Amino acid sequence: MPPTAAALGLNLNTTIGALLLGGLVSAMLYGITSTQTAVYYQREHGDRLLVKGVVLILWLLDSFDMALICHILYWYLINNYGNPLSLAVPVWSIILHVLVTSLTQFVVRAMFAWRVWCFSRGNWIPATVISVVNTAELVTAVVITIKCFHTTFVGLQRLDALVFLEFGTGFSGDCLVALCLCYFLHTSRTGLRRTESMINILMAYVINTGLFTALTSSVSLILFAVKSDNFIYVAVYFQLSKLYVNAYLAMLNARDKIRERSNDVVSIHLSHLSNSRTGAAQSGAASQGVRSGLSFAKDDQMLSIRVDTEINESMDSSSASPSSYRGKDVERSFIP
Repeated sequence: MPPTAAALGLNLNTTIGALLLGGLVSAMLYGITSTQTAVYYQREHGDRLLVKGVVLILWLLDSFDMALICHILYWYLINNYGNPLSLAVPVWSIILHVLVTSLTQFVVRAMFAWRVWCFSRGNWIPATVISVVNTAELVTAVVITIKCFHTTFVGLQRLDALVFLEFGTGFSGDCLVALCLCYFLHTSRTGLRRTESMINILMAYVINTGLFTALTSSVSLILFAVKSDNFIYVAVYFQLSKLYVNAYLAMLNARDKIRERSNDVVSIHLSHLSNSRTGAAQSGAASQGVRSGLSFAKDDQMLSIRVDTEINESMDSSSASPSSYRGKDVERSFIP
């Protein structure tokens, strides 16, 4: 008869209990991932085939990761029920989970690195730095996965350097992505109300998603360093890949809302238009692509005009301002 958990000094709340709670939260996040994936494919975004393929790959990776988590729970809670000695050795699915998580992070960061390259107008330096850090994190995860097949949970202490390196490169990659995107978004400011509103919303999305994933990764690392004799850090680590996938899908699905929130109505007094008739004759080519809603108020004679970005595309090179083109570049680079 195997010894009991109490005889071995094991706390089931921080071992099996932590695994169970982590698995339940992961199942909830996987449901959100599946919902966001379905919403993405139901809408017509006009995305290129690469983006659509990446969304499918991320959902498949997350589905496989959820299957691994289910096997982990079944192995420790059912197959080895009443056998606390099984908690000393990591099952193959928990080892493979490390690799799947790193692979998911690699794909998501690679897509954000591509966004950085688009924003920087072909500047390869920031995108290359992010890619190198991203690749280093994946390679470290592969090494850890291989070594974990021949060790116990206690033996993970001998892999401290590799574990810290993996978490460190992952944290650095998240911070680099957030900083680069915020920097290039900031430099894309044009002074136009529509562009400014869009940039502010995008920066909020980037900061919130980047900091949240980096914070979760940091918490898992701290728990591993402080309390490596329990599975609380494993339960937190369960959520990492799903947080990355949901952050990326949320950005893709929020694009329509961002467009709506960034649209502004500009009010122009009729008296300000008295001198514009002469210029209007010279800019006839610019008026062909304008979609505007006009409404007259009899009392104050105010003219409300909603101008879409087609106005920038229909202007000729002599009348279009550089700021209007930069505003359009922001939308095309981040919201294709």
